[in-house]
Amino acid sequence: MRAMTSDSSPEAGGRITRWERPAGREVLHGREAEQKIVRDLLRRAQRGAGGLVLVDGEPGIGKSLLLRDATDEAAELGFSLAAGAAETIPFFALRAALREPSAELSTDDPGRGLPTAAAWWMTQIRANLEQRASAAPVLVCLDDLHWASPATLAALRALPRDLKHYPVAWLLARSSTPQRATGYLFGQLEQDGAARITLGPLDQDAVAAARDLLARPLPPTAEDRLRCVLSSVLCAGGRARDAAEQAQLVLARPRLPDGLRDQALTAHLQALAGLRDDLASQVADTILAAPARHDSRAAAAALLARAAISWNSGQIGDGLELLRDAARHGTGVSADARQVQPLLALAAALVDLRQPDEAEDILRAADNPALENIPAEAARSLLRARLHLAAGRPAEAAADAQAALAVARALGAHGYAATAHSVLRPVTGWHSLTDTEQAVAGLVAQGLNNNQVAARMYISTHTVAHHLRQAFRKLSIASRYELTRIAIEQAAGLDAR
Repeated sequence: MRAMTSDSSPEAGGRITRWERPAGREVLHGREAEQKIVRDLLRRAQRGAGGLVLVDGEPGIGKSLLLRDATDEAAELGFSLAAGAAETIPFFALRAALREPSAELSTDDPGRGLPTAAAWWMTQIRANLEQRASAAPVLVCLDDLHWASPATLAALRALPRDLKHYPVAWLLARSSTPQRATGYLFGQLEQDGAARITLGPLDQDAVAAARDLLARPLPPTAEDRLRCVLSSVLCAGGRARDAAEQAQLVLARPRLPDGLRDQALTAHLQALAGLRDDLASQVADTILAAPARHDSRAAAAALLARAAISWNSGQIGDGLELLRDAARHGTGVSADARQVQPLLALAAALVDLRQPDEAEDILRAADNPALENIPAEAARSLLRARLHLAAGRPAEAAADAQAALAVARALGAHGYAATAHSVLRPVTGWHSLTDTEQAVAGLVAQGLNNNQVAARMYISTHTVAHHLRQAFRKLSIASRYELTRIAIEQAAGLDAR
């Protein structure tokens, strides 16, 4: 969970705690109507009245960017901010997001004089918000509510209604992936008068241009090539499902020329890998069973897909050997953004395995101007940043991560942008943990074993074990007991380190 807080109330003199306003606001394109709803919410709070806006949409559709834009604007308006992402630990998001030196939640024994600890926490959170609202309008901004615990959802059902006469604005977001409990909460809040924003796909310039062309009559070959390009652009923008659909439309056409079929197969494989779809294994095996019938780039994409499958299932040695095969079968780096980059994939694996010398050799081989102005340029900078971090060079790491972030944002490569943010996070302590590592830690703190965590998060037990090893290393601990203690202390708003 990323908990971000700031006290930008007049009494705090604009003091920033964990949340930091960026030097330059990222511009939202095509979301003017949604931004107006959020601005109306903030204006209402400035006039002294509470309000609530709900945001939902598919993963990667832009919910987090809309929320970040809202917190940026609220900070500029002098709001006191409580923002973060929901967790499975009861009240985790609310308790962490509200942690401020000027309004720290009490840590007395819960339950004293109240029937349940949940009621005690509700009282504490309500009092905290009332205190903050007496000094400045408040924005409570919570993301990823599809992960929230039942206790958190119950609190969010009650608190906006109880505080409707205070200048407290609520902005709550969830993925539209079916979640019965969150869906019920959003339905009930709408009945209470909450506004709702459902984010649909946002066409970037390149996507819009491609769709405009596809709306016109085109020769079949030109249309198919354009769909392959569109699939790659969508995949780089985090819209793997739409990318797979475009590639499938091409593959469904009979008697495709071999070169065009290989282009479509490569695009389809990249999209399926992004979705972690089991079909990726079948497509890759089909290509590798008859490599002479496919070009080298399709073969490299198939090897990368098989490597990812082996890696994610815990077969690290097999995955690494497949990556080496892909690098040998490839043709170095490609200036074509539609093509896979085996050298960069191999370098990434070597960085993960803490083999920096070989990783640096691979990156030097991939240091080619051909990668400029395509998403692979961001990947190369990110790998350099990770090598700098491993070597204890944080300033150089931050510079390369910022360069990667700038390229990723300019090209709409949201996956690389998210990774750049993770590289820029601290390297030790609770806040150095990735979102997934914190989610695993939260479930371990609830007493779940690795099999139960894997089932809850829809990942393999090998992946759970990997995330736990990473968390133990970053927190300098050696047991689940210590991890549970730290997770609970973080949930309670204590300084665990």
